[in-house]
Amino acid sequence: MQTIWKYVLQIRENNTISMPKDATFLHAAEQNGEVYVWVRVDPDRPKVNRHIAIYGTGHPIPTRFQQYVGTAHIKIQSQPELVWHIFDLGEF
Repeated sequence: MQTIWKYVLQIRENNTISMPKDATFLHAAEQNGEVYVWVRVDPDRPKVNRHIAIYGTGHPIPTRFQQYVGTAHIKIQSQPELVWHIFDLGEF
């Protein structure tokens, strides 16, 4: 049986998350000042490490293959809104 799980990401280029194998990214967004991804998983599958990258608008992006997941907008107090773009680098 499949279900949807969410994971919080750190605002940095490299994130590694342990999740069930062959999980499918559904959405990325800000929630309570944090960046999250929502993923469809089969909890009975073995866990693997999934690498996820976050890049800000205007930041350089490496040319290695990446799958776009989504974009999150974060507004923190009186700071300008920051826009983060999330990419899946695959299972390792």
